[in-house]
Amino acid sequence: MVEVALEVRAKAPEILPLSLAIPTWLYGAEPTMPFATHYAKYFQNSLREEALVNNSRAGIVYGRGGGGTMREIYQDVERNYYAKTLDEVTPMVFFDPDKYWKWIPSWVMPAPPRRASM
Repeated sequence: MVEVALEVRAKAPEILPLSLAIPTWLYGAEPTMPFATHYAKYFQNSLREEALVNNSRAGIVYGRGGGGTMREIYQDVERNYYAKTLDEVTPMVFFDPDKYWKWIPSWVMPAPPRRASM
């Protein structure tokens, strides 16, 4: 995926619109955004994720990820749920070429039935 992004970036105009990338510096295996004009760094990943969700007003594209990605999704869903107007809702796009989001992990189990109160 990074190779394709770099090929597209090479064909893009040299001067891009202002764009901020906040890469995951905590985990070295995750690539950064090649289209950004500016970069930020947070030393706590949870603060980074919060900043991404709060500042990505045009929408977020979610790809395959781990716990941090799930946290970002839940934060985004919560913001959208409590939005007072449609303008406050952030579009959420799930990039899914290999059906990752259709897979249900073994730890996702239905809640146990509630007992009747005595």
